[in-house]
Amino acid sequence: MTRTEYMAQLEKYLKKLPHKEFQEAITFFNEYFDEAGPEKETAIMEELGSPKEAASELITNILNRHIQVEDVQEVDDEPINYKPLYIVAGLVLALLLSVF
Repeated sequence: MTRTEYMAQLEKYLKKLPHKEFQEAITFFNEYFDEAGPEKETAIMEELGSPKEAASELITNILNRHIQVEDVQEVDDEPINYKPLYIVAGLVLALLLSVF
């Protein structure tokens, strides 16, 4: 399989990604091949696995990244419960007042 064939199949598997992520993925793979050079294209394809495997791994990574971002946002969106702090502060104040 040539690099052109590999990329064509990879694009087919990634085409359902949002446009921005699709473009970033294709750019990443093209740059990866470019940096390796034509003499290492076969080795790169072996390293990446089949286009379907490479696409699957990339999609899994994207989903994991989105899940992590959503988890962080959910934690940030939760209101802070100050009730225990008020109870402790009240008890400390009552204790201080009873001593004096």
